[in-house]
Amino acid sequence: MTEPSNSINKAFSESAFSRAARWARKPSAERTRALAEMLRRLSALPFRFGKASFSKVFLAHHPDSHNFSNAHPEFHVLFKRFRKHNEANNAGDLARLWSLILNLKQIIAEGIEGDFAELGVWRGNTASVLAWFAARSNRRVVLFDTFEGFHERDLKGIDAGQRAYFSDTSVELVKEVIGGECEVCEFVRGHFPESLDSSHSARRYAAVSLDCDLYEPMKAGLRFFYPLMPKGGDLVAPRLFQPCVGRGPYGNRRVLPGNGRIRHPSPR
Repeated sequence: MTEPSNSINKAFSESAFSRAARWARKPSAERTRALAEMLRRLSALPFRFGKASFSKVFLAHHPDSHNFSNAHPEFHVLFKRFRKHNEANNAGDLARLWSLILNLKQIIAEGIEGDFAELGVWRGNTASVLAWFAARSNRRVVLFDTFEGFHERDLKGIDAGQRAYFSDTSVELVKEVIGGECEVCEFVRGHFPESLDSSHSARRYAAVSLDCDLYEPMKAGLRFFYPLMPKGGDLVAPRLFQPCVGRGPYGNRRVLPGNGRIRHPSPR
């Protein structure tokens, strides 16, 4: 039994060596394509076995326009900024990043007029995406935040039990995350809406991110920005259905049905 076994092992080794040699002789571009295809097939295994969703995370494909057409080369730069100093939250939130990228590019493609704004900036990860596209479409970004965490005046009513979260930030940290596109940004520090001035009311806003986590600033943001948005503008409220935001006398859910993203229906 020893000789046949050794013969089989020798044949297998020679076969493996031959395959490796043939692989090494292939052009670099061909090897790269083959490796990419191998990785693609391996990454598809969870989907083939119906194991793409778990208790708190899920797997998903990038958009076809990115995978097959390379239509979004800015993604890799923006993903780094989107997760900078915030890896635990944003590194796994690709759905929100892609939603921002695709909708902002659609606004620009459709020629929707207006600047961008965000209320609730924290460390500037979403702001960095807004600033990237604003800088490339001749727009400004207005960023409203205390830059010190929740304001005590908003910790009342249904938010009375909330702690003063998001204090671990600063204007300097946000500027670091945004990078060179800071030149198109205006940093408005203070309690909203008292931090507003007449120049903010004179603008139009094509895209607005409301990421306040609290009822009072969310209500104030909706009241201020919604009338200043043109038809086709995007108002993004990722925290809309948190209990502290979706309840109350002004019923934000009535204003923004669905998943919190609207194409503004105003005829203006």
